[in-house]
Amino acid sequence: MAQATLPMVLLALGLQLGSGGWPRLGTRIWLATAARLIGGPLIALACGKLLHLSALNLQVLVLSASMPTAVNALLIAREYHADTQTVAAVATLSTLASVLTIAAVVTLLPFIR
Repeated sequence: MAQATLPMVLLALGLQLGSGGWPRLGTRIWLATAARLIGGPLIALACGKLLHLSALNLQVLVLSASMPTAVNALLIAREYHADTQTVAAVATLSTLASVLTIAAVVTLLPFIR
């Protein structure tokens, strides 16, 4: 059963995107994606510095925070009757954009101390 979780979640995302067509990439979608992919690593860096983490732990924290919005957010939004279209759009856009942002973060990791 556990092995079926990821395919089922991805199927749910596909169904959500398919039912409404390609989502409109409005300001809210772009801001939420930027907050996740740019703001997340910056907040992680600031928190790690405040906690005086070692360089390696700080790099791991920043890299972890630079990952795209999890598809699980769609399931939570659906469960609580939230705006699933926006969540699906942010999950999709952040996953596509993370190709560039993760590459940038990995390039900058050696400079984080």
